[in-house]
Amino acid sequence: MNLLLVGKPNVGKSSIYNILTGTNSNIIHKIGGTTRDWHEKKIKNIPDIFIFDTPGILFKKNSTNFFQTTSIFKSLLNKIDMFLYVVDYSSIFNLIDNNFINELRKFNKEIILLINKFDNYNKIPNNDFYKYGIKNYFFLSCSHNYGFDLLNNYLKNRETTKIQN
Repeated sequence: MNLLLVGKPNVGKSSIYNILTGTNSNIIHKIGGTTRDWHEKKIKNIPDIFIFDTPGILFKKNSTNFFQTTSIFKSLLNKIDMFLYVVDYSSIFNLIDNNFINELRKFNKEIILLINKFDNYNKIPNNDFYKYGIKNYFFLSCSHNYGFDLLNNYLKNRETTKIQN
């Protein structure tokens, strides 16, 4: 199974990638747009699942499909089984993310919503993420390594189900 991490710049895609792969290979920086290239690695401790990290999605006025027209995205699209769309908890729902998620739906692939930077586990989470209409979602905190066990278990179960079918 192949997963593609997507989302706007500076939402934590590369940090999530590094945690899932057990590496520290991607550049992580507070300045958005730091990751400019695409990376691929196997997810740690889950056989046969690969994850691709992407640069942040930058929208130009009246151009929500810029990302989909890149040659790298076009070449990966046939390999990808699932999109992992990352949003920042502090801006959990916005129209730019919603528009891009709607564009991703056109590819008929599963979309998982990763809500990153959820650092206060004692707080009841804001439920605005329901507005995206995505059934499967995970609250994560890269700085506290929170939520990754649940995400890994979900991915392991998906891979096991896929192998049995």
